[in-house]
Amino acid sequence: MERDRQPLQWDVNGLTQRQYRVQEVWEIYERTCRALDTAPLPMFEETLLRHVREDRILGSLNLTGSELQGVHMNCFAEMLDLNFGLVRLELSHCNIDDDAARVLSYSMLCNDSVRYLSLAHNTRLRSDGMRYMAILVRHSKQLRFLDISGVTIRKKSAGYLAAALAGLGANWAFGRGSMHKKDTTCEQISLRALQMNSCGLKPAALAILTSGVRLSPLQHLSLRLNSLGSNTGPILREMLFGDPPQPREPSETAQRRPISVSLHGLSDAQNASDPGALPPGTAGDSPRVSQLRSLDLSQNDLGRAALDLAEGLLWNTNLRSLTLRQNKLQPTAFAPFVECLGINRGLVYLDISRNPVCGPSTAVLEALSQVIGQNQTLRGLFMSATAMTSEGAIALAECLPDLHNLERLDVSENPGIDVAGLMALSASIKLNRSLICVEVTVNTGDDVCAALEQSIAQVCIANMQRLDTESVQSSDAELEFGPKPAHVWTHADAAPECDIPGVVAAKLSGENDRYEYTCLVTDIAAVKRTHESSEGGDEQM
Repeated sequence: MERDRQPLQWDVNGLTQRQYRVQEVWEIYERTCRALDTAPLPMFEETLLRHVREDRILGSLNLTGSELQGVHMNCFAEMLDLNFGLVRLELSHCNIDDDAARVLSYSMLCNDSVRYLSLAHNTRLRSDGMRYMAILVRHSKQLRFLDISGVTIRKKSAGYLAAALAGLGANWAFGRGSMHKKDTTCEQISLRALQMNSCGLKPAALAILTSGVRLSPLQHLSLRLNSLGSNTGPILREMLFGDPPQPREPSETAQRRPISVSLHGLSDAQNASDPGALPPGTAGDSPRVSQLRSLDLSQNDLGRAALDLAEGLLWNTNLRSLTLRQNKLQPTAFAPFVECLGINRGLVYLDISRNPVCGPSTAVLEALSQVIGQNQTLRGLFMSATAMTSEGAIALAECLPDLHNLERLDVSENPGIDVAGLMALSASIKLNRSLICVEVTVNTGDDVCAALEQSIAQVCIANMQRLDTESVQSSDAELEFGPKPAHVWTHADAAPECDIPGVVAAKLSGENDRYEYTCLVTDIAAVKRTHESSEGGDEQM
């Protein structure tokens, strides 16, 4: 009888090599719970039995709201040792503590199949729990997306994450005021997207995290709703700014770069006693350009920090999407972004919605109309609720015919735009061949404005049909040369998640034809086709 109460012991190598059916997973889970004298998790039990009935692979598992601690986590973690095709795991609001995080990280590394992991709003996680998550990030070869939103991140936790992002191993520890490590080399991790919304992140912790981000292959970072103010400007500039990468000969040392570590952050460094420590052609104090493709800083009171952020963007050609919604930006803070758009050669989507940066004066928009024509990469400009007036809309309309790459323009929720502004936009958009989505807000009952809105929509539809035709004609060439590089669209608030072709792990919002992808999109054409077909079938997403 006592033997039956002992937890089952597994041969990890055998478990990870064999592919288990869901029926077998359910039977093993039931036996494990019985051996540990506990009831199965209702949500996990229901999900397993449903997939058994449907005879489907359990690739995505959502246990949001389940109590995962103590014996329940032990039973669940035993299943993660099994190879049954799990790639997406959502454990939000599961009351996970530090000890449960230790069990979870070990079990996930045993099999290492999960690509998407959400631990959002597990408020009992402290620095020890984040250390175990950092170990998972450092050693996993499959994890691509991690969501730790709602988990408080202080300096110690930020240090663990920064070291993991930079690829440091486990042989390091905090000392008094510094972080020491015997092995000063690091390797590239697999993580590409990190979501840290509502983490109470303060400038001191952000400074530590930033150094790890700059040394990492991280591509997508979301820092919404944190405690970031105007004093974070230099930190954000450091996150983005750097000299263009210098050419170097491929070598083993290029993959394992020496770094120095302190509580104030990580950086490339050359040991004075080891002149050959750095890869050839690398200056010891030269900054590294981060690999970030999208950065979301929405709902932080950045204020004048935008000045430093714009400076960091000037020579950063990697960042594709920057979201600055509701950051209390003023016209003086947006002015540097006007200069940035004339110089930057990488930014594709810029969202400054819900910041009063376009009014009441039209000086900023007049300057924008003069320099934006020099930009050949911008495809989406979102200026919803920015205090834009008709005079500002007229100034913006002057440059639209010269923009050959801009696809999406959002000037909605600007009540200052009246008939005159809409007429200027409508006439200008007719001369543009790239815009496929223009969002404006029209007062109910205003027939003249409604007609102008319809005119704008018809031009966008005609442009989309022409671009679709050209896309079909070039599809054979795309098949021959392979898929286009991964691309991210970021806009609007979070929405229900979905699994769609072409996306490894993503969140998609479909409000008013605006999308948000927060992870790796490998085939943008497949995503568009799937979204259009689903929209036609059930009129949602």
